[in-house]
Amino acid sequence: MKKIIYLSLCLIYMVIFSACSSNSTDNEETHLDITENSTTQRIVAEATTEYNVPNPVGKETLQYPSQNDFFTYDVYESYVEITGSVEEDLTGELIIPETLEDLPVRSIGDGAFGGPGAGLTKPGYSISSLILPDNLYQISADAFYKCEKLKSITFGQGLMTIGDYAFFETGIIYIEIPDHVTEIGLSAFSGCKNLEKAALGKSMTKVPESMFNGCTQLSNVVWNGNIATIELNAFYGTAFETIDLPNTVTTIESYAFRSMKNLKEFTFPDSVSAVGSYVLADCTSLQKVTIGKGISSLPDKIFSGSSSILELIIPSNVTDISSDIFGERGLTAYSTPTIYGEKGSEAAKFASLKGLTFKIMEN
Repeated sequence: MKKIIYLSLCLIYMVIFSACSSNSTDNEETHLDITENSTTQRIVAEATTEYNVPNPVGKETLQYPSQNDFFTYDVYESYVEITGSVEEDLTGELIIPETLEDLPVRSIGDGAFGGPGAGLTKPGYSISSLILPDNLYQISADAFYKCEKLKSITFGQGLMTIGDYAFFETGIIYIEIPDHVTEIGLSAFSGCKNLEKAALGKSMTKVPESMFNGCTQLSNVVWNGNIATIELNAFYGTAFETIDLPNTVTTIESYAFRSMKNLKEFTFPDSVSAVGSYVLADCTSLQKVTIGKGISSLPDKIFSGSSSILELIIPSNVTDISSDIFGERGLTAYSTPTIYGEKGSEAAKFASLKGLTFKIMEN
């Protein structure tokens, strides 16, 4: 009898032990699953946060101004903006550091190294070359204004913004806009009389107002990207003999190509549908102009002062031609252009009105 009771108790203990072990294992497995899921979620969250970090420049609170042996700068929550230099006159190569006080240098402030003129007398006037880090987001207005001895710039690939007049009247010879740049201010490179070639970034959708105004040696542009708009005065006074616009351009604003003294021939791509006044005004060497198939109207004074035009090709899609396309002086100071178009078209009517030779356009 005792033996039976003993065996029964053993069986009960075994059942209880088995149940506890099973329970413990289930709990342990559940705990591991939660840990793995939690870890996975944390990694995903960190990756997402890293990927979606916005540009903080201009959105954070100034913590304190500071300086070292070379630069003056403002410290923000997560970045530094360089505001100038403690040196009285910087010469030679200027290298902007990646970090200051263990924070990334994201911005160069307004007028930080601007040269003489417009109330700016800053120490960057004699800089000859400039190297910028990849983590720099912004070059603010007037940052290198009238640094006339500045010949070369190496932009960082993270650059997003170039401010108004940032490189106005500098001595640069060639520029390559980084692909991340989406915002360029008024006259950012205007008056750069040594600039010969410019490569535009892939994120640019416009050539901003007066970007190359007065760049009297500029004769080569690499378009890249998807330029849709050429703004007011963008290429005013540049040195192109011909300029091949990409077929992404839809709008050309007033004065965009005015006073291009070397320009001999100009073709509006078929993609262009809007053209402003004075677009090709005072181009005194211009001899041939071809209007694209997307343009329906030629505005007043579009060719004002361009006195050498010999051939003006106007397709039938142009249904409105201002009587004043040659400006206030009319045709009195001009060679006599021949109008090419289709029979019965607006071009034919315009030629008859102005007493110009009209010829049927060849297909």
